[in-house]
Amino acid sequence: MNPFFIVGNDRSGTTMLRLIVDRGADAAVPPESMFLTDFAAGFDAGGPRDAQAAAELMREVWRHPKVRLWGLAPQAPAVPPELSGREAYRFIVAAPFEAYAARHGKQRWGDKTPHYVHHVDHLLRLWPRARERSRTSGVSPSRFSTSRSWPSAASTVSLRSARARTSRLD
Repeated sequence: MNPFFIVGNDRSGTTMLRLIVDRGADAAVPPESMFLTDFAAGFDAGGPRDAQAAAELMREVWRHPKVRLWGLAPQAPAVPPELSGREAYRFIVAAPFEAYAARHGKQRWGDKTPHYVHHVDHLLRLWPRARERSRTSGVSPSRFSTSRSWPSAASTVSLRSARARTSRLD
């Protein structure tokens, strides 16, 4: 299943949207990851060159300060030996999200890291079919109490169409 991303300006309501989606039954959205751009050069270089490099990258991702806050198992999963290069890289950077989702009994995962709005091209290279929800303005808490329908992860706009524009939820 393809991931989705909640991105936007600071103080635009991305945290509240994350909390709403994360509390639903369909998807898990951990606190901001920040690490996808930290390791982006590795993907652009073709991913880990061998099994040893893949295992080391997995350990680095698992030890990332933001990932450690998610309360995952201390031991990172092993990278399947049949994966190499960019496929190994995708497995590695998705692993913490998948572990977070599994810990919360959910199959789908998303990420809420607002500054990824500046890194949409990298996210598309990683997951060409990823989905995104952009936030540009704050949302009044009263809107949440009176609204009956909030966008689900499945109703988000595609990253490709969101490159040049953002959408408002209110």
